[in-house]
Amino acid sequence: MSKPDYANGVLQMRSADRAFPNKLGLVQWKLKSNDENMIPLKLVCWPEDIGDGRMNVNIEYNLNAPLALHNVLIKIPLNSHGTPEVVSSEVGVYRHNSRRHILEWEINVIDADTASGILEFEVDCSDKSELFPVSVSFSSNETLYPIGIAQISSLVGEETKFSQRKQLNVETFEIDNE
Repeated sequence: MSKPDYANGVLQMRSADRAFPNKLGLVQWKLKSNDENMIPLKLVCWPEDIGDGRMNVNIEYNLNAPLALHNVLIKIPLNSHGTPEVVSSEVGVYRHNSRRHILEWEINVIDADTASGILEFEVDCSDKSELFPVSVSFSSNETLYPIGIAQISSLVGEETKFSQRKQLNVETFEIDNE
């Protein structure tokens, strides 16, 4: 890339005679924030002691952005407290991963039609903190901001064919017991 041209708002190779390599990611944008208003998916976990060493746990999600989230996976640690008994599940599928001692709640798509959902279960546990941190992963073919490339031109002003792919990936999303 030519640094002097980049300083003027132009992305081009150092040598104008060279073409851009195919499938080269030229523009990447990252957002790192602890601002909860930036999170596209709000998640709340309410563990409640119901006596006899048991907890009733409600996990609720709400879509907080005009996006479609795909492959949503919510993992609740059970810390070897046995098999959870699911009381209700509005959307998605759940499974107990006994090897990892977690309850996995998988929702294929969260969008405007499935903007909220609840999973309720009971488990042998007497300490609420053992049910945290809850981890969440998802992806989207949309971004938090409507950014995109309008056109690409050659040095002589001719429009050039191009493609773009938008993708939102979550690196770390955890809910702690606070």
